[in-house]
Amino acid sequence: MTIADGILYYGNEDFNTIFYLLLNNFIQGSGIEIGAIHHPTIVPDGVTVTYMDLFNEEEMESIAVEKSKYGFVHVDIKGNANIMEGVNDTSQDFLILNNVFEHLRNPLLFLKNAARVLKKEGILYLVIPDLRYCPGGEKERPETTFEHLFEDLEAGLDTNDEPHYRESLIYSGVSEPEKLEDLIERSKKNEIHFHLWTHEGFIDMITRFKKEIEDSFELVVSANLGAAIVSILKKV
Repeated sequence: MTIADGILYYGNEDFNTIFYLLLNNFIQGSGIEIGAIHHPTIVPDGVTVTYMDLFNEEEMESIAVEKSKYGFVHVDIKGNANIMEGVNDTSQDFLILNNVFEHLRNPLLFLKNAARVLKKEGILYLVIPDLRYCPGGEKERPETTFEHLFEDLEAGLDTNDEPHYRESLIYSGVSEPEKLEDLIERSKKNEIHFHLWTHEGFIDMITRFKKEIEDSFELVVSANLGAAIVSILKKV
């Protein structure tokens, strides 16, 4: 199977087959993977990856205790991915977010800054969960709307995170008010799914971003692989 520009691909092929087919077709040069933590994406030979995260390895030891046994990748750039903190304009051939985009507090702000740091025709490689296949009650959460994302964009880095934590916990089965408030405070130390989409909703979000915010990306491929959605966006 080959991938060509302009194809919107839906299929039930093995996830790893499509995942690495897209990597091998589109990832080249040097770029950044955001939020790899303990599981960096395997890239083609000759590709150079710099790792970015909000926390360094020492901080991750206390935040992600259950993952420490695997070892953490070395964080080359410690910064806020929503604004691509510390990354120069038009400096990257690609950005990889493998099950990270849904954890961002401000996805539209990130897309604007991703376009800022990518070179012309640079690649944004996104893997996100499909809302309909999320575990437990989370699959019943309302899909994130573009209007919600636009409000977050206007708020910038001052977005109010509490409603996201509250919604995540409620759909996880927590209903008692006192317990809910306590868990909200404790949950703020964890990176939850701040936003979730179906495949159709994700494509609509990207389309509206292009039409209503800035026409900086072309959606080249978006593969609906059941529980996961793998998408390639190219900077225009």
